[in-house]
Amino acid sequence: MKDPLQTEQTPFETLGVEPGASRTEVQKALVDILATESLPANEAKKAFDALSHPLEQAKRLMLQYPAQGLQELTPNPMRDTSVLSPGRRAETAAAWQRQLSRTFPDLRATHCLGVLWYWWTLHEEMRVRDLIEAGDAIQVTAEGAFTKRGLLQAACRAAGIACSASGNRDCTRTECPWIEDCRSSAPPLEEMWRRVIACWSTLAAASEFWRGWPGLAESYADRLRERFLNSLHQELMRLGQYYSRLGEARKDAARDKLAELAEVGRSGAETLRKAGIGSLSELVRGGVRPLSELLGIGREKAHAILTDARRAMLNESSLSAQYRTLDLMLTTEMETAVAMAGVGMRTAQGAIRCGTLMLQDLGLLDAVQAKVRDTLKANPTNKGLRRLDNALSRHFSVTVLIHNDRPAEALQVIEQLPAEKSRCPEVLRLKVQALDGLARQRHSLGQMEDALFHWAEALRCADDRDVTQSLRDDIVSCCKSYAATAMRRGEWDRGVSLMEMAMGLVEHKDLQLLLGEFLYRHAIRVFQGLQEGRDGLRRVILQPDLPILRKILAELNRAAQLGVGSATKDAKMVEELISTLDQ
Repeated sequence: MKDPLQTEQTPFETLGVEPGASRTEVQKALVDILATESLPANEAKKAFDALSHPLEQAKRLMLQYPAQGLQELTPNPMRDTSVLSPGRRAETAAAWQRQLSRTFPDLRATHCLGVLWYWWTLHEEMRVRDLIEAGDAIQVTAEGAFTKRGLLQAACRAAGIACSASGNRDCTRTECPWIEDCRSSAPPLEEMWRRVIACWSTLAAASEFWRGWPGLAESYADRLRERFLNSLHQELMRLGQYYSRLGEARKDAARDKLAELAEVGRSGAETLRKAGIGSLSELVRGGVRPLSELLGIGREKAHAILTDARRAMLNESSLSAQYRTLDLMLTTEMETAVAMAGVGMRTAQGAIRCGTLMLQDLGLLDAVQAKVRDTLKANPTNKGLRRLDNALSRHFSVTVLIHNDRPAEALQVIEQLPAEKSRCPEVLRLKVQALDGLARQRHSLGQMEDALFHWAEALRCADDRDVTQSLRDDIVSCCKSYAATAMRRGEWDRGVSLMEMAMGLVEHKDLQLLLGEFLYRHAIRVFQGLQEGRDGLRRVILQPDLPILRKILAELNRAAQLGVGSATKDAKMVEELISTLDQ
């Protein structure tokens, strides 16, 4: 059965064939249409092409209600389609969910719920988009009024409709273009997507669900599952990009956010804007060095400003971020469901193959977690159980982000946790991993100041000797890599500053030698500068140059102490020159 909210005509309907029709039946339907010219040829051929590929036909069948599944559910829309109307749909979904709780893991009931939530969510997304475009989209995204009531009020204001838009399902103003939305029983979109993800991740972990579709060879089952899950990821990405484009209209508000940061102010925000930094995200991407140089402030103060900027970004209502979170939720739920399927845990009705969202909906999460931990105590080396135990953690999404090389997003999730949860050992361990990953990312971008600040924080959070040593090894390795590039570029000043900063974190002979080498080369460069006149000719070093010479001598002496052999000879030469000028 086709969902009533699937408004576009399906290829089955276009060609006048039953869902699951054979290739021969599809070909005959096309020939008849072309012969009678009952449809434009391009429409008929497009529908034929869609049904010619077994994967595409199976996907379309999969997004319709299975008749046998509906016969087992109450209410049954095959008897009364109004139970799937927007106004009654929530009641139907709740009834089906209660039945699934009694028969779990019932794949037919899960499939019906998955189809119900899939088409309802896409329909609601379309309605919300229409409301946003009918109202003041910029104000809606700026104020975070991402509720049905807020959107309805904005749309009614724009249309000059005197309506409270209170979501009254008994509204009789049939002429209002938004009456369906007032009467709708739809929950918030985030909750709707959560239900889609819970149902389809459960089905994705059940290999038999993807086999046996008409005309689909068993070898295509994995490809069908992959194609469908990819389509969900792509839809979430598309929606995130849509709301991101809406946010582009908020540049003035973004500048105001910069001006609100401590130590920046309006003049600082204007300086940053002229340098091409017009938003909090652009400020954070740039890192410590440009901020420090543009505003003429120290590295520590610049790092503090960036920390405040990241927190301000978390507090902003970002609709595009909501869809990134949902995309992560899909990945996390899918991985958890696969891990669950791998250990063979069962109920009286069959194998449990679902993620934490479905377990929460069924009220089984705590019981399953306890069962896994008890079993793990008896089988501590069981990799499948250990993987599942990690996947059932409330913080598994952070682990997924870290493993997918998204440490900045992982830190954002951690920073949104309540204070007491953010200090628990598991979260601190994940925070250290995220900070280490972010530091290595910053290093790869040449932002060593930021990298060292992140490593410093990671070392403060680490409470394990091996982890601490691993962090120190990363610092030394990345500093050596940076030094090789910096010496080719002649970045002596910055090199000295960064090696000093690194040595404050790690005592290591290689860092000492690198600092010594930067000090030595910096001192030699300054000395050569004293010898060169404005016209390029050598000049005589005179008594007024003594303060600079003493700084050069101090750097050479320190370089010698750090193990740079050639610095000793040059220090002696400068010392003799100072002695001569002092006479």
